[in-house]
Parts: sequence; structure tokens; C-alpha cells
Amino acid sequence: MALSKLVIKTVDRPNLFFNKFVYRINVTGVPSVHRINKCTNIQDYIDYIDKLYADWESSNQRYPNGWYRTPPSSSDIDLIRVENLIGLMQKYNDKSLITYRCENSTVSVYTSDLVLAKEFADTLLIGLLTQVNPMPTGVMLFKREPPAKYRAYATNNKMTPDFKESFVAYLERTPDVKPSNLFKNSFTRHYNYLWDKYYVDYDDEKNLMMMMLMFPGMIGKMYKLEKK
Repeated sequence: MALSKLVIKTVDRPNLFFNKFVYRINVTGVPSVHRINKCTNIQDYIDYIDKLYADWESSNQRYPNGWYRTPPSSSDIDLIRVENLIGLMQKYNDKSLITYRCENSTVSVYTSDLVLAKEFADTLLIGLLTQVNPMPTGVMLFKREPPAKYRAYATNNKMTPDFKESFVAYLERTPDVKPSNLFKNSFTRHYNYLWDKYYVDYDDEKNLMMMMLMFPGMIGKMYKLEKK
């Protein structure tokens, strides 16, 4: 039975998914999702799930092999939905048209073919489809007034042992530069690795040059912030 209405949610991103795909569909609630690509049919999946459950049961429920929760048995899973997913993934395996990412209990499906995306949504009874709205290169758009004129993201580099102390001192001297909460929270941790999700907002372009000079290897992607 097809969905009566599919909601298409648009998200602003500087790039397409994997720099290639416009649409994403998340298929949730698929235990042992990493096995999906290895299953040629639903029986392969059932055999794997039931073996996990049998191993757990025979261990007197002591969670062997690092398990932290009771594995489901095949009777707990919507096998018709999983069978439909396996069939779709076998039907559409051209990597130039579609790709899959399996993580935790979710399969994310990426494609630029709207008809194909809707087939996944209808067959698997998914009501939400995400569509990328590519932003202009070097520009990040906001529905409301941007928090600053510019934003610079960090790299994934390992910094010098004195980086955090020096950077915090720089921030105290330069109130125009405002780190994200995620970045700010990292200042109390005992390691010197940056993450490309950290960023700083600022209004004065000179601050960018100063950060690049004072903290080599820190600055990654940079954006001008604008209101839509």
C-alpha cells in the first residue's frame, strides 16, 4: 500500500550528498543493518538474525561478544519490509545512480532520481524524503538574520600541546570571534585534536588572517553568512 502523501524536506547544504546525489531516504528499524548488502534474499537475513538470537540465548543471556542489549529474533522484525528493502537494493545497484549507507539500524538511500526515490518511499512506507538545496559556493544561507558575517570551520588536525590554552587566550582578547558551543566544550578536554564540525563566527575579515597565522592547520572551510 503506497503512502497517501510524501513530504519532501529541503535542506540547505554547500554540497550535494556525497557531492553527487540530491535526495536521501532513511529506512529505519532494520536490526543488523550491516548484513543487508550481504543478503541475497530474506532467508539469508532471517538465518543471520536467528543465529544471533540463539547464540545469545545459549549464553544464558550474558551478552557475549560485547552485546549491550537483547538481540531481536526474526519474529520481532517486520520481515516483509526488510524483504522489500533487499529486493530494491538488488534491483538498483548502479553506483552512478544510487548509493547506500548502513549505520546502526538505518539504511540511508541516496540518489538524484526522484522517481526512484519515490519508489523506495512508497514501497517501504516512508513519509519523508530529504532534498538538497545547494547553496552558492562559499556562502551559507540562513532563514533568519545570520549570527555573524563569516564562519570558519576547523580541520581534523592534531594541534600543538599548547593550542587550547593559546586559543582560549586569543578568544579572550578578541570578542569578535565566537566559537560554536561544540568547539567551546572541547576546550576542557584533555586532547588536542580538532574536528571539522567545530567552527568560529566573526565579523572582521582580519580575524581570519590572524587565526591562520597564529594557529597553522586550524582553519578549514570558510563561508560568508547571508540571509535568504
